[in-house]
Formats: sequence, structure tokens, C-alpha cells
Amino acid sequence: MLSTVLREKLVCECGRTGYLKLREDDQPLSGTWESYSLEGFNGGSLTITSCGNIPGDKLAYFRPLCPQCSQWGKVKYASRT
Repeated sequence: MLSTVLREKLVCECGRTGYLKLREDDQPLSGTWESYSLEGFNGGSLTITSCGNIPGDKLAYFRPLCPQCSQWGKVKYASRT
């Protein structure tokens, strides 16, 4: 099984960094799927096997918890701060 892996950098207000990782299917004849998870922060994960189920704000959906400062709601996209 081949997949593409993309990472979007995240940063907590305390300075800790991590990533929102996306793995997606890149085989043209297999079923479509996407898998999202956090690296460096605690929180949820999500696997999508059909279109239309992706939350608009993935970061809010995962509710990342910073293991360094133990705070909710302080993690943001690094490129959007």
C-alpha cells in the first residue's frame, strides 16, 4: 500500500512544536481514504473513507493538548500565527 504523507507544523503558545500529519491514498484504482493524526501533541485522530466527512477545522476537532504545558486550546497552525 502506497500513501502520501504531508505534515503541517503546529506550535503551542509555550513554544513546543509538533505536526498535524495527513496520510492519503495515492493509488488510482483503490478506494479513497485520508488519515489525520497529531505528532508532538496529545489528541484525537481521524480516518476518512468517503468525501464530505472532513471537519472544517481539524485542529478544533482533535482538541490538541500540549504535553509540555498541559494546556488545551493553546496549539495553533505555525504558518497561520
